[in-house]
Amino acid sequence: PLLFVIGTAATTDAVLLAFILLAQWIFVEALCEGWRRWHLPAMGLAIGGGLLTKGPLGLLIPVLCALTALALSKGRNHAGGWRLAIASLIGIALFLAWGLPANAATDGNFWRIAIVERLPARIFTAMEGHGGGNLAGYLLHLPFYLFVLAVGFFPWTLYTPGALASWLSRNAAPQPGSAAGARPLLAAMILPPLVLFTLLATKLPHYIAPVIPWLAVAIALPLTKEALPAVTSRIVQLCSFATAGASAVLACALLVAPLVHPALSEFQKPMILAGILLLASVAAALPAQISSDFKRAARVQAGAMLVFFWMCALAFLPHAEAVAKPGQTLGKIAASQLEDSDQVATFEWTEPGIHFYLGGRKINYLPDRDALLIWSLEPGAKAFILRAERHAELVEAGHLADYEAIAEASGHD
Repeated sequence: PLLFVIGTAATTDAVLLAFILLAQWIFVEALCEGWRRWHLPAMGLAIGGGLLTKGPLGLLIPVLCALTALALSKGRNHAGGWRLAIASLIGIALFLAWGLPANAATDGNFWRIAIVERLPARIFTAMEGHGGGNLAGYLLHLPFYLFVLAVGFFPWTLYTPGALASWLSRNAAPQPGSAAGARPLLAAMILPPLVLFTLLATKLPHYIAPVIPWLAVAIALPLTKEALPAVTSRIVQLCSFATAGASAVLACALLVAPLVHPALSEFQKPMILAGILLLASVAAALPAQISSDFKRAARVQAGAMLVFFWMCALAFLPHAEAVAKPGQTLGKIAASQLEDSDQVATFEWTEPGIHFYLGGRKINYLPDRDALLIWSLEPGAKAFILRAERHAELVEAGHLADYEAIAEASGHD
């Protein structure tokens, strides 16, 4: 579910994930099979693409995982850190080829806002309340990503305790189709991002996305065996009962919620269908899990998730987007009524996408009421965006007499 969400709602994170995985895959192949001529430039291009997509994480995640893998490889270091350093420098050079002109074009604001202000803010403070605003909130949010993985990796989360038990078993058989270093290599791809994002002050669910593909590989390895160790099978069976109970509760909520909550009435059909699908998949998969036929259970769950995602894409997301992005609706209405020379500002409301919804024009940000009143009285044609209740207050106070409403949109931002 998490990868489905970032692939539809946060497109930059989906592209970033693609570049991170590309860099990691090249490194893993080079570490296991030996470095070839194309590995260095290809990895550098992947790192550069990640940096250009969303900044430092495009470099930090693959390099941190690679360094951890080199440290855990126990003499299987066919590459050496210097090759990783060269690939990193190639990526940084690609970023600077765009970043330096961009910084010059914005009179230094790119460096000031992106690097000096926002980057440290995400590390040391919980931006926009994502992660708690004080020490107590920070400590309470430390297990945040465990809950994210439990939901965002559903239903495959139920296999992770069994996979961990299989990994930790002293008598565990070698992983099929993998070198002896499969376990430390997968640990190097999973643990550093998990620890890093847990320690950062700002916490958002999609940050942990780079962990999920490697977690999928980790649970797939023991499931490909003909038979799991007895302890592993027992753990997965117990987790299956817990997951089935939670799924039944969720399915009932999906069935009932749109019938009793007016705000969800327009999503009634997809939510009811999702509830029925969830109940059916649990009923079909649970007997297989109890009998330790985990391959059959996984096939049932994969098929159910595929149907669920298509249901979301066709029936749920088009409605949800209009509700969740009022700026998009507002931009579509207002763009046709604004001249290229009109100045536009927002007051006590920000959504970066409004730049695109209004044709890429410059948007001024008015921090307070006095700034709004001064700006509104300056010469020239202007338009500004604000919340409806603030607009009513200003009109009632006798302001904005020369302005008229040209577009309205409602939703949750």
